Amino acid sequence: MARYWTGGRSNPAAIREIALNGCVIDSTDIYYPGTLIWFTLEDTVAPQEAGESISYIGVWGKVLRTVNDGFCVVFVFEKPADRREFRRFLLQVWRRSNDETGQDKTEKTSGASGS
Repeated sequence: MARYWTGGRSNPAAIREIALNGCVIDSTDIYYPGTLIWFTLEDTVAPQEAGESISYIGVWGKVLRTVNDGFCVVFVFEKPADRREFRRFLLQVWRRSNDETGQDKTEKTSGASGS
């Protein structure tokens, strides 16, 4: 789930596809390509007890294009450590998703990177 501010109350938006480089957000909001947005991404199935799991992370996204019922962003990291922390978060989500569905979730499953 993604949350971002549009000037009003922040509403959750579903993430249709996600990869280390970017994602597709389900939304009726329309943004021009190049718009920078601060997102809070939430792992909605992360265990609630304290431990090694990260239940949410903040990341900058740059809008690439609009698609049916949403828009695509490429993630922008200020420093290498930010990218590493995001990768850790994303691998945790994929691992948990793989454990629950029995399907292999890998970075190549998403077309959200703008390629």
